[in-house]
Amino acid sequence: MEVHHHPHVEKKGLKEYILEGLMIFLAVTMGFIAENIRESISKHEQEHQLMEEMAEDLQRDTASMHYYIASTKQKIYVFDTLIDLVFQARSALLPDSALRKMYRLYDLSKSWGHHSPTTRALDQLDKERGFGFLNKKEISDSILKYKDLNQSSITLSDRFRSREEDARIFAQNIFDNEYNKGDSLNANVHSLLLQIRKLKLLTLDFNTLSIYGAKLIDARIVLQTYLSRLHNKVQFAERLNINITHQYHLENK
Repeated sequence: MEVHHHPHVEKKGLKEYILEGLMIFLAVTMGFIAENIRESISKHEQEHQLMEEMAEDLQRDTASMHYYIASTKQKIYVFDTLIDLVFQARSALLPDSALRKMYRLYDLSKSWGHHSPTTRALDQLDKERGFGFLNKKEISDSILKYKDLNQSSITLSDRFRSREEDARIFAQNIFDNEYNKGDSLNANVHSLLLQIRKLKLLTLDFNTLSIYGAKLIDARIVLQTYLSRLHNKVQFAERLNINITHQYHLENK
């Protein structure tokens, strides 16, 4: 009867088990490190791209703010001159030229254009686990401050719009809107009609004119605050853009 012998299996020593365990541990560790490096590179590239977009947004915002700073200064001049004429009208009949100027300024006081910040990069940063996504804390803190300045300027713009609308509604007690029939025509024709028509105020009541003047002053104060905030914001945006460009080496972009 044939006898089958089991092959002799050499038992591994303790050192071999330790070596195999060490090799497995090293393989897992290296894989983990490689994945972290890959994620770090990807995050770094994404951060760099976001900062490129942020720099572009800041440049766009800066140009826009310079434009609206100039237009807001003009708007403040409109309010200042209109306020003077309104208070003059309380105590004396205005000459025809002053009335025409008053109506023209009333027209200009009703229009409002404000700076709308570019939020492309800011919105993207909000999605990327907050601003902690950025490695450079100084840049992150500055962008957060710029975001606050954006919100502050928007709040002031909305507040001015509310004051302006309040003054516009009250002004219907003072200005004859019949002259506005030319609004459906082009600006040159409307301006010509304004020169031809005989203009007058609907009331010369001291209290009514005083209330309207006060509403204009209220709106003007908010507008001046908005202008100051816009000055601060454009200066901050210019500094932030320079800092981002330097920190992320975007000089040749």
